[in-house]
Amino acid sequence: MMNKPVLAIETSGELCSIGLFFSKEKYFLSQSYGKMSHSKILLPAVESLLSLTKMKIEDVGSIAVSIGPGSFTGLRIGLAAAKGIAFGASLPVVPVPSFEAIALQCIDYLPTDKPVAIAIKINHDEVYFNSFTINENSFNFAGEIKIIKKNELFAIFNDYYLVTDMKGPGLEKFNKLSQPSAYYVALWSNLYGEKYKLTDYDYLEPMYVKDFQVKRR
Repeated sequence: MMNKPVLAIETSGELCSIGLFFSKEKYFLSQSYGKMSHSKILLPAVESLLSLTKMKIEDVGSIAVSIGPGSFTGLRIGLAAAKGIAFGASLPVVPVPSFEAIALQCIDYLPTDKPVAIAIKINHDEVYFNSFTINENSFNFAGEIKIIKKNELFAIFNDYYLVTDMKGPGLEKFNKLSQPSAYYVALWSNLYGEKYKLTDYDYLEPMYVKDFQVKRR
């Protein structure tokens, strides 16, 4: 009997990626880019994907959702959708760390001759930062995610493959890896998520690292 597929949701950046993952060889993706559009396209994309594959939400085994760090608004939209779908269909939720899904993605696209650094923009001056090494088909992070100033990146630029959502000369090909597709969110869930499955997810929150602050004029 075939294992039930994973419904994966990735909204940690500008990409809204929805996936239905059966295995590494069999999966379906629906993806679109656009700022401030996730709330409009996420649920219709889920419905379209289920319709395309002739499946019902009850045929799904679990929902994997990216929990950050990343966009404050995007993460909340993705997690709210995951919770709502999971509650309606009595499905477990697997929270997937965005940086670990990015690391899985990098294994398929980057060589192993030097470490990889992930730098995701928080605001004009700061980025979320962490680094890891690729060892065959696995990854090993150097430590915890931290917040550093953007200008600190210039001092270490040549020591890493820099995967970032920032724009600039030489960053074009790495920029494409700075947000995982739903495929890698689902793959992480498939490889590591069994012990993280939640059926009581009312208080599950995005992993922001940095507290959200409303600026007052």
